[in-house]
Amino acid sequence: MISSEIISVGADKLKCLINSDEIRHKVDLLANQIRTDMGEEETPLFICVLKGAFMFASDLLKAYKGSCELEFIRLSSYNGTKSLGKVKKLIGMDFKEVRERRVVIIEDIVDTGLTIRTLLDHLAVFKPKSIDIASLFVKPARLCHNVTIKYYCFEIPDAFIVGYGLDYDEKYRNLPAIYVIQK
Repeated sequence: MISSEIISVGADKLKCLINSDEIRHKVDLLANQIRTDMGEEETPLFICVLKGAFMFASDLLKAYKGSCELEFIRLSSYNGTKSLGKVKKLIGMDFKEVRERRVVIIEDIVDTGLTIRTLLDHLAVFKPKSIDIASLFVKPARLCHNVTIKYYCFEIPDAFIVGYGLDYDEKYRNLPAIYVIQK
């Protein structure tokens, strides 16, 4: 999983942590696992948490070989590289759509678990049939809220990562791999 490639973007040096081929392989495996778990009769509602999960959601749903629906929600708990300790709901959806549905939340990274815990609590009020989380990354060392991440691609150390949708002050989302900013 560790790569030694270092690239320059503007004045910043970024060290590759996970390359695009590794990401693609894990996302394909995850899509197949979710599809198998859903069975033939289910049409799950995928909810993509913007902005960070947009690339992951796109690739995950392209690899998902079943019927599904997609919604978007935008939540935030970060300023720069630091968690604010609270979640701001910025853009919503009609949550009534989740009633009696199998829901899969697509998240870029579960760090402390605050954002996903807040969303789970909000969705539960509308009585979905089930709610699962599909996250590209999980940071077990930072997790401090009670959440179960059923589907994930990578466990990563406590490092601030960018690329493949993840940003640092809105930069680097467009990179095809995952990088750590070199100081």
